[in-house]
Amino acid sequence: MFEKNIKEDKKENNNNFSKYIDEEEQQEKEKKRKKVKNKNIKANLQDEFVSKKGEENEYLGNKNIKIIIDDDYSNNNETINFKTAFSYFSSFEYKEEQEIIENELRTNKKKKSLLKKICECFWNKLPKNIIKEKNLICYITKVNYDDDNEIHFKILKTIYLFFTKEKECLKKGNHWEKIGFQSKTPKSDLRSVGMLAPLQILYFLCAYPSFSLNVYRLFLDKNCEWLFAVTLINITQICYHLLRDDLLDNFFLKKNDVVSVFNELYVGIIYNLSQYLEENKDNLTAEYVGECIEKIKNHMNTNNEIEAILWNTKKIS
Repeated sequence: MFEKNIKEDKKENNNNFSKYIDEEEQQEKEKKRKKVKNKNIKANLQDEFVSKKGEENEYLGNKNIKIIIDDDYSNNNETINFKTAFSYFSSFEYKEEQEIIENELRTNKKKKSLLKKICECFWNKLPKNIIKEKNLICYITKVNYDDDNEIHFKILKTIYLFFTKEKECLKKGNHWEKIGFQSKTPKSDLRSVGMLAPLQILYFLCAYPSFSLNVYRLFLDKNCEWLFAVTLINITQICYHLLRDDLLDNFFLKKNDVVSVFNELYVGIIYNLSQYLEENKDNLTAEYVGECIEKIKNHMNTNNEIEAILWNTKKIS
């Protein structure tokens, strides 16, 4: 009788243990099932996010423009891409530059009309992230080119090597004239907008390599009397003045982004200019190119005109 009870107890314990194992396996299977489900949900959300980002960048011909293309030069230690270069300039505090910019803005506000000052009182304040990015761009205009600075020189060197297809670039020499600088060092040409101009040229060649080369070839034409780099510096000046005068704020707010909109405006202006140059290839005098730039500049006083320039990037193949 005693043995019988032991056998029954043992049998019951085995059954309970088996039941426990089954429950544990079931729980483990449920965990795996949930994990797979969550993974699929996450993947779907990611696809949806990527799709929405593409929709948001409605001005952009290249929908991955915010993740700057790493061109062939990016793997070379002697050169640099836009993403890396801009990260470098984003890492400083810019105390001296901030003081200079604030003085300029105060002077600029004094020149504004009374009506505009009154209107500004009712405008919504910009979000902190927009203000921060706008300020950063302003500060970079006060950073002077220094060929002893490794990053500064890498940016100019990358530009030079990309357009000329040469394998070497010295810090000083007549070779800078090949890409449209006026002297043996780019420093003097870059005084007006500092390192912002080279950064935008770097963006241009990284984001639109084929188009940028086509524009460069227009300036190589024997009939063209205008300098390539000098022209692009002038276009950076136009973009900067629009930003400084708050004429781009609506576009920054719409995209919740300053840097990509600002750079796309730059490319859109270059596109407009290239169309003028293509139409009059046989007469690319300094006077004509200057008039074209002035014409573009004077036609960017309203949101509609600025938006039309931004849409130009969709036309770039």
